[in-house]
Amino acid sequence: MNSSIASQQREFHRYVLLCAAIIILALALKLPSLRYPRAEGDEQIYWQLTQNWLEHGTYSLQGTTILRGSSYLKPLPPGIYDKPLFHHPPLLPMLLAPFVATNSPDAAILVAWLGHMLAIAGVAIICWTWRRRCWRATDLALWLPVLAMAVDPLMTFTGRKLWPDNLVGGFAGLAMGFYCLAGARRSAVWAVAGGVAVGLAALAKLPGLLVLPAGVLTLVVSQSRRLSPFSPGGPHSESSSERARSPVQSRLGLVGLGVLPVFVILLPWFAVFYGQYHTLVPTWIRPDAALRELTGYMARAMDRPWYFYFTQSAMIAPVVVVIFVALLRRFRLILSGRLGVPLCWVGVVVVAMLFLRSGGHSMQMRFLTPAVPGVYAMLAGLLAGANPRRSLLGPVALLAVVYGVSTMGFFLYPENLKYDDIVPVPEFLWRIWTATP
Repeated sequence: MNSSIASQQREFHRYVLLCAAIIILALALKLPSLRYPRAEGDEQIYWQLTQNWLEHGTYSLQGTTILRGSSYLKPLPPGIYDKPLFHHPPLLPMLLAPFVATNSPDAAILVAWLGHMLAIAGVAIICWTWRRRCWRATDLALWLPVLAMAVDPLMTFTGRKLWPDNLVGGFAGLAMGFYCLAGARRSAVWAVAGGVAVGLAALAKLPGLLVLPAGVLTLVVSQSRRLSPFSPGGPHSESSSERARSPVQSRLGLVGLGVLPVFVILLPWFAVFYGQYHTLVPTWIRPDAALRELTGYMARAMDRPWYFYFTQSAMIAPVVVVIFVALLRRFRLILSGRLGVPLCWVGVVVVAMLFLRSGGHSMQMRFLTPAVPGVYAMLAGLLAGANPRRSLLGPVALLAVVYGVSTMGFFLYPENLKYDDIVPVPEFLWRIWTATP
């Protein structure tokens, strides 16, 4: 028994080292973006917003020169930006503040990198929690989703610029990792940690809240007994008398602990925002004619068909297609936690984005970052349930991930910064051939 625990601990330590190596690889791929110019419109807006906040104590663009335009940007639509309080919560400006104060725009990209690293960590936690106990740390099925998350084209693309979207995806992924630990171990600490992470995701952009239903589902469907980090159901499991003395008496209590921090973190923002505008969400940020004229990209983003997210995701990262096909083959197991949770995670985000599109908002791939870690959590669940000897899911998914790396590689070059949204490799090559912007 002791030798089994020691063996599991050794595998855990090897897994941590392997994940650390994957994170180092992801960081190395991002090094070129340290020297990219911070000239994109939203980057300029967030930089000016943070500077105004530091110098004048006003979380607003009112009185700033960027409202009248700059060498990189046309004048901003006053109906959206000339407001006494900026419409997005302040996590990104808070993290940018040290870099703005020291005038270090190059190093500020570390904030965007942080989101991707947190997403990798979240997927790594989920993979370890859902693994088969017979797996070794070096088994493809265990580390493949972590590697796929590290080289994900969309997260790499959004990590090149000072956008809040990577932070949303990163904290969403980390939150789900914590919720999985909370459910598996029946731990109040990890439930609270998950709630804190969701709150921070929403403090970057409110769509971070979309991961909360999947988090609640995780806490509800997880096993009711506390599990050790190495061998669930093994020698470290709690006895019934120990469970009776647990401070978390029910799954409902665990859900409460997982949800409460979200509202505690967001309450100050909602209170200030409601006091200013008498609403909880910025209804005026729907793109209007002035914003369509600001850039040709925004006009295209407004005219995209409803299926845009599906087709683009499939062509940018074909692993999505592999996962979808594997999911259909195992649809009878859809109600299991390992498949139902990530399906809820991804589904809620996509449905919400389609709902916003029906209300007149634009469609941009970076809006899907809260769902990206969920895609690889779904891959982890499918691999854990596949027959290790007969299933081709692992090798096929690996080939699809390699193809996705080719998409990622195109956008690591500085000359491709002109693209405000990620495009598939065939479309990218066609644009180069025809000189299409």
